[in-house]
Amino acid sequence: MAYTSSKFEMGIDPSRVESAANGEWSRKDFFEKLNEEYSGWVNHNNSVHEFNAQAITWAMAFAICGVILFSGGVLVGALQVRGQGLSYAMLIGELAVSLVLGLLVFYSDSIFERLEP
Repeated sequence: MAYTSSKFEMGIDPSRVESAANGEWSRKDFFEKLNEEYSGWVNHNNSVHEFNAQAITWAMAFAICGVILFSGGVLVGALQVRGQGLSYAMLIGELAVSLVLGLLVFYSDSIFERLEP
């Protein structure tokens, strides 16, 4: 996902590779430039991966909440539940379930680390 969600361009482009292949750059200069650019590229990709991981985690948590709230609304409609108090109770229950499942998604890395033998 890091490569599809960012337009960060750096490094040695194809023209420089061709220049090095044609002998216009010394081998040492080419690899020094490649090394300099590579460390910046790795650092940028790490930042993009961290952001994308958080974005995906929040998207999953909100999707779970949406499914739970939608399912509760369908259930209220299908059962033809009447009464404001019961509707509020169901909403509070749905929000509690959404919170628990959202927290499970958000902390899934640490949960899975504890579960591994």
